[in-house]
Amino acid sequence: MKPMFADGKDLTGHTFPRSGFYGKKGWVFQRKPVNPIVFLSTVTAWAISGRDSLWQHVVTMARHFGLGDWNPADPKAPQGALAATQVDAIRLFAVLEVYRATGTPSYLDLAHRLGERLLAEHGQRGMFVPSVKHIHCRFDDTDALALLNLIAAERGCPDMVPGFRSQGGYIHGDIQLEDGSKRNVIDIKDIYPLTMG
Repeated sequence: MKPMFADGKDLTGHTFPRSGFYGKKGWVFQRKPVNPIVFLSTVTAWAISGRDSLWQHVVTMARHFGLGDWNPADPKAPQGALAATQVDAIRLFAVLEVYRATGTPSYLDLAHRLGERLLAEHGQRGMFVPSVKHIHCRFDDTDALALLNLIAAERGCPDMVPGFRSQGGYIHGDIQLEDGSKRNVIDIKDIYPLTMG
């Protein structure tokens, strides 16, 4: 993705002349790889609007995100086996959204394979943590919610569980240290990254 102004001007390589809201002086705008959340957003926009032009983007992004070659001519008729070469909760939510919009069993099969890999790769000691060494799991973990949505879809009751709408929230607050001083603790910086030994 390239950074740009609303008028379409490409800002790639532009250097901030002074510090401000968007960054510090000397910071350079750079192109970044597309995040899977953009894929989910595009799938959701397609599912709501039904626009063929958005489906073309969905197909291209599915290939980019390791989900195989989807049929650009017809969302309800996949051309071949759908792939699960890369996995994360956001990809699973996107595939479930396509299944919800089309009712095509191939997408539910793909979602199931993604769910199995997600559980195998991210499930540690009965929790969802980044690695076997991590101590704490998040109560709002997207992996667990994605698997819950998969189970609900497979049982035919997807409306019985909450859907995914965002990620990146955090909780913070002051703690009093042994010396009487206070320190602000943020869960995503001070709790969830902790590892054993």
